[in-house]
Amino acid sequence: MRSERSSVNTGHPRSSNFLMEHESKDLLERYGIKTAKCVFVRKEDELIRALEAIGFPAVLKVASRKIPHKSEIGGVRFVNSEKEAIDAFRELISIEFAEGVNVQPMLEKGLEFFIGTSEDPQFGSFLALGLGGFYVEALKDYSVRLIPVERRDVEEMIEELRSKEIFSYRGKKFDREAIVDLALKVSEIVERESVVEMDLNPVFIYEKGYAVADARIVIGERRNFESKIRELSFSPKRIAVIGASNNPLKVGYAVLQSLKKSKAEIYPVNPNLSEIDGIKVFKSVEDLPEVDLAIVALPAEKVVETVEKLIGKAKEALIISVGFREAEVEEGKERERRLKELSERIRIIGPNVFGFVNVLEGINASFTPEFSKLKPGKIALVSQSGGICHYALHRFSEVGFSYVIHLGNRCDVDFADVLNFLARDENTRVVAIYVEGLENGRAFFEALKKLNESGKIAVVLKAGRSEVADRASMSHTGSLAGDYRVFTSAVKQAKGIPVESPTELIDVAVLAEKLGRIRSVAVVTIQAGLGIVFADLLESNGGRLSKLSEETVEELRRILPPITHRDNPIDVSFSGLDVSKLRRILEVLRRDRNVDAVVFCYAVAPPSWVIPEEVMKTLFRDEIVVYVTNAEDFEKKKKTLNCVLFDSIERCALALARLSHGFD
Repeated sequence: MRSERSSVNTGHPRSSNFLMEHESKDLLERYGIKTAKCVFVRKEDELIRALEAIGFPAVLKVASRKIPHKSEIGGVRFVNSEKEAIDAFRELISIEFAEGVNVQPMLEKGLEFFIGTSEDPQFGSFLALGLGGFYVEALKDYSVRLIPVERRDVEEMIEELRSKEIFSYRGKKFDREAIVDLALKVSEIVERESVVEMDLNPVFIYEKGYAVADARIVIGERRNFESKIRELSFSPKRIAVIGASNNPLKVGYAVLQSLKKSKAEIYPVNPNLSEIDGIKVFKSVEDLPEVDLAIVALPAEKVVETVEKLIGKAKEALIISVGFREAEVEEGKERERRLKELSERIRIIGPNVFGFVNVLEGINASFTPEFSKLKPGKIALVSQSGGICHYALHRFSEVGFSYVIHLGNRCDVDFADVLNFLARDENTRVVAIYVEGLENGRAFFEALKKLNESGKIAVVLKAGRSEVADRASMSHTGSLAGDYRVFTSAVKQAKGIPVESPTELIDVAVLAEKLGRIRSVAVVTIQAGLGIVFADLLESNGGRLSKLSEETVEELRRILPPITHRDNPIDVSFSGLDVSKLRRILEVLRRDRNVDAVVFCYAVAPPSWVIPEEVMKTLFRDEIVVYVTNAEDFEKKKKTLNCVLFDSIERCALALARLSHGFD
């Protein structure tokens, strides 16, 4: 971790106590961690006595609470004699801020590894591991997880390393179990001893066991992420619209149009109107009866005063208005601060949101009437961006959603609140989540774990991988994007599925809703090239082809002639035009316990290779079909077939690969 300060966030925290190396190693030894234990000396006679006990060759290191990185200032010397040791001691003790010198034996060289811990502003303590020494900086090949870690977490971290093959290299096998044991003990120390930073680098891994050569520990006050989960409802029966309008160009008009088809009672508020489209309009908030939800579509400068008046009138306030923290002006920040104070007395969604949609109950509490056309289903979309919600609306109108919820600035209601609500929702099976930034990553992490424990699958897209995206997210919703690697690692640790684009977000959610978690895929194609490319894309992105059972392979050999490829990926060639054979092949694969998903790749080649639509309706039940044809034909098939259709090999293979990452 010492060499990768910028990547793994190892800046010294406030109110910390930096331990010198001998103190750090004493702490490690108390927890059963083997170190190159050192002797702290201040005088030459102490040095001689230490060397008599340790012997040569030996290592001398400057010791100081103000010198965290000894090698960077020439503070490490290797000595082979008493004279060399005395000369080295005199040079080291003369270094500015030196408090003494640590003397330790020269360790047998092994595989250089590092294990370290630090604190992320959003998630708190995390553990990192990877190749140590020079390789940390050169390869930047390390993995992270939030503390505390379990054995499974550490094993996954090792598997994520690009350099993992080095554990079995040129006939040597290094002790992976030793790393797991060490990582678990480090996690325990952080929890028990209030460690805010630890750097063990290098750790020498041997064929049996390990030894910590260098150690640096900082004790301090760890970040506290207490949070209170808010009880929510997205099924309002009585809805007020503050700022309702009869002007089609106004947001207040669009909100009323969105609400018209819902079964909720609507109470528009506008001091200058008596009715809108036949609906009675109230002159003021004070005139309103009690409502479940108040949608506020007013200029920012009027919002705080209005929300104050809604206390006791409404259970929740949804604030569409912009001009708060995201505006990066002091008055905007002050407005949001005041809203946060008011949230102790009324639930607030937003500000800076387009609204939410309860698709199952037909409640479109947003300024986009088109959301009322969404099909009901078991996928919930929770987004920090309204644009991502509208992207899903236009690109995935055929997908069935339970809820679409926009959180915006999250001055009150946050991701954890909504995810806890969805964990209990019987009508939601998959939650697709778009995040730009978090203030309380731990609450988000715990909510993801609760989702997984409730049997739901979370698919998560995080913005802010690049510096430009990080800055953009700040101006969008007033939230810094934070460390992308820590975030995605936390998602994996909570058994969520991280993805990298809005299209992947919904593609993976659709497959997760249909298939659940999968390990491997069988591929069937009429054209061999499609299957080969699909297999390449699947496995290069971390997915896996199914190893077919012997019974399945034998059955395929009986069905298909020798000119075909009768193992995975399965090329049926012209035999695929014999519908009875193709049906038998699919049935055989459905029965194979090694197969979690079946994909049929088919590029239409008229007039010879065309499977009639009526046949496709009965042929494909649970399969995923990559159907490559013209746009008009594809759109038609999407509406008439019951199976999941993809229009490209790339999208389907990548989505299935991502889905397999979440398999437990």
